[in-house]
Amino acid sequence: MGFIKVLSVLPVPLMKKTAAFTGVLLYITLFPYRRLARKHLQLAFPEWSTRQVNSCVLKVFKHFSLAFTDLMYLLSRKKTLKILVDEKRLKEIITTHPRLIFLTGHIGNWELLPFLIKDITPDLQATIVARSQSNRFINESLNQIRKAQGFTMIDRKEKPYRLYSSLAHASYLAFLADQSLKTTRKDWVNFFGRPAPTPAALARIAQKRDFTFLPFFCIRRGVGTYEVLLDQPFKASSFASPIDLTKHYTFIIEKIVRQFPEQWVWFHKRWFEKK
Repeated sequence: MGFIKVLSVLPVPLMKKTAAFTGVLLYITLFPYRRLARKHLQLAFPEWSTRQVNSCVLKVFKHFSLAFTDLMYLLSRKKTLKILVDEKRLKEIITTHPRLIFLTGHIGNWELLPFLIKDITPDLQATIVARSQSNRFINESLNQIRKAQGFTMIDRKEKPYRLYSSLAHASYLAFLADQSLKTTRKDWVNFFGRPAPTPAALARIAQKRDFTFLPFFCIRRGVGTYEVLLDQPFKASSFASPIDLTKHYTFIIEKIVRQFPEQWVWFHKRWFEKK
């Protein structure tokens, strides 16, 4: 937290340079994550050269350092970031769908989305379904940020029946749908052409309660500037099975990752060996 406080008192241009430099240091020092990111990029983009892969890995570390700094800067200085979004369309979608899931992934700066939703619809009460972080400090910090915007937190590792019970009365959900959980290895969906264990529990709940999905991504466009990309909403009930629904929204996430590969968490263990 001390380093964040130092960043918060720096002028914006200097703060950005410091954050980018921090990203380079993380790239150099976090060798296991750098190696894993390189491996995953090679699997996802086999046509890329070694130079392209290494360049993207460095950009990934820089991006997340900048994105995290933007978030902390917003919290500590109450500075308004420039977020480009079609507010009229987003508000119309929210108000016309009584059961809505904001579908996103670990790309861009997803932690800005609660701020945006709360700004556009101050009275909205939403529940975030997310996986707890192994790092206790990061986990508590993220939960505090989300709860400060009026969001309720549910751990995605809950048993399906407990998850369904917790969501029985929720009307608005936010779901990070691009992580693997070893506890759900029976659900396998292709991601970049490779089978990945993908939880389908939320898809089952969404179909039972007739939710509508809204693909919703916050992409960094420059220094302190983000753009919210809204895909076409789709109803969970329009799919034959939860697996078909899971395949569909996994494909949507893959599509956005292909457009902005330098802004996705390639150092996350997305794929496990299928047994």
